[in-house]
Amino acid sequence: MTKITISNNKIEIEGHSGWGSAGNDIVCASISTAVYFLIHMSNCKYKIDRGMVTEITTKNTDSKTLNVFIDYAKELSVQYPNNIEVIYEV
Repeated sequence: MTKITISNNKIEIEGHSGWGSAGNDIVCASISTAVYFLIHMSNCKYKIDRGMVTEITTKNTDSKTLNVFIDYAKELSVQYPNNIEVIYEV
């Protein structure tokens, strides 16, 4: 399961969704696309571990872009509740 933890100034992403095998997982691909959208649209800082984005600093991120990411992550967690969890620490 992928866990996305959203707090005041950062978003943490951990785990693999497990919907499919690596390279063939539509849930993981959806999350990755949303993460890179947020990074490139907001020009925010991020950390990479083993080739995956694990943390995004959202302190100076455009709120509209950030809200689009959060809404998308929430919708994915509704559609794939066994594969993605969104946690709020606000």
